[in-house]
Amino acid sequence: MNYLITGASLIAIFLLLQCNSERVEKSYKLKLVYENQTDHHLKYQKIHPITLESTILFEIEANSSFEWDDLGYKNGQQFLDDIGYPTQIIFDAVKCVTIDEGTGPNNFVNFTKTGITEFSYTFTESDYQEADDCP
Repeated sequence: MNYLITGASLIAIFLLLQCNSERVEKSYKLKLVYENQTDHHLKYQKIHPITLESTILFEIEANSSFEWDDLGYKNGQQFLDDIGYPTQIIFDAVKCVTIDEGTGPNNFVNFTKTGITEFSYTFTESDYQEADDCP
């Protein structure tokens, strides 16, 4: 009986020593695909909320897409927070729409999941029709 208790104790100690209690966080590459399903060239830019300076993040030709996959963020909302707001979409340098925080492509819930770490957002002809003339 003593051998059984000693053996079971040694096995338990061995198993406990083999366990690594360190928490490992994994980072996945996030791929965001912006699809332009309009017949218009599109510029996607952010506007600094204090200086009001604009920075073009990317451009998409008509009926084309843009893939942003070199982010290394742990989640998409972190990326969307980092690109800042408001965001301005410019169609053909003629029509503009300013997107506030939490709407459109500034809110991750508006993206469609197309893979494990791939999401897409689609600009449609109705987005173009709803845009205002640029100042």
